[in-house]
Amino acid sequence: MSNTTAADGRRLDGKVALITGGSRGIGFECARALRADGMTVMLLARDVDALRNASDTLGRGVRYMSVDLSGDLAKASRDVRRELNGAPEIIVNNAAEFFVIPAEKTEVADFERALRLNLTSHFALVRQEQMADMFNRIT
Repeated sequence: MSNTTAADGRRLDGKVALITGGSRGIGFECARALRADGMTVMLLARDVDALRNASDTLGRGVRYMSVDLSGDLAKASRDVRRELNGAPEIIVNNAAEFFVIPAEKTEVADFERALRLNLTSHFALVRQEQMADMFNRIT
């Protein structure tokens, strides 16, 4: 990533990024890079302590919200929009869950939850943001 500009040359200073799974790993490193380019970042994850630690490490310009993206995605999107006073310019869909156990020991409910978090929530969050933007343009 370049200093304060996107690949197409637009400035990133003052823009907002929403990062799911932002409290650690790849999501955290994306947050670090986007903060370095001047963006405000909103971190989403389930573990509030990990979110707090990530926010403290990244410093100013970081907000966070504890959200289980395998749950009510419409509510999560509304809560994020309320907290940010609108939609983010960038969404980094990074949240994921996995388990390493044999299929015969995997409960169907656990598998369905992983699919919802790893696949459905990514699509639904982007769709929810697009639908809200369309509604805002109409009203």
